[in-house]
Amino acid sequence: MRDDLMKINIIRFYLAVSIGILTKYFLKALGFSATSLPGKIAYAIYPEILRELNKRCKSKILITGTNGKSTTTHLINLICEKKGITLCNESGANMINGIVSTFISKLRNYYDYCIFEVDEGSIKKISNELKPDFVVVTNIFRDQLDRYGEVDLIRNTIFESIANSFALLNGDDPNLNL
Repeated sequence: MRDDLMKINIIRFYLAVSIGILTKYFLKALGFSATSLPGKIAYAIYPEILRELNKRCKSKILITGTNGKSTTTHLINLICEKKGITLCNESGANMINGIVSTFISKLRNYYDYCIFEVDEGSIKKISNELKPDFVVVTNIFRDQLDRYGEVDLIRNTIFESIANSFALLNGDDPNLNL
């Protein structure tokens, strides 16, 4: 029974990847961006796909916060790609769909570093699946209140999400004081 379940999961994984890749090529042929929809479809077919990514990556680095995520992600990726094979969502698609799209677009069996910009509202779900080794928090400002409510709510969500990771916090942001 367990072997059958493993076989089904392998089939679902490769089906999700294949349909995601086909979606990417179809969107590109039509002149559209393919940064989220392929991942959305793949995630719907195989919701455990981030766990598969977790298994394939030696060191996982998540970058979150209100501002500066893209720049920080880009800089960390530049450093890490000199040391090994990286996977990075350079397009800025920083929710689950974007991360899954990045994974299926650059599918490998192994990565030395996975460097992901992560939306502060998605950090909890993504960190539960990816189990990051390092989390960089740039800042928490009030400019996202329309999406996430109070700064305290965002900060608490981030802190809960990174409890088992080595965290690098912006020391200049009073909202990140412990």
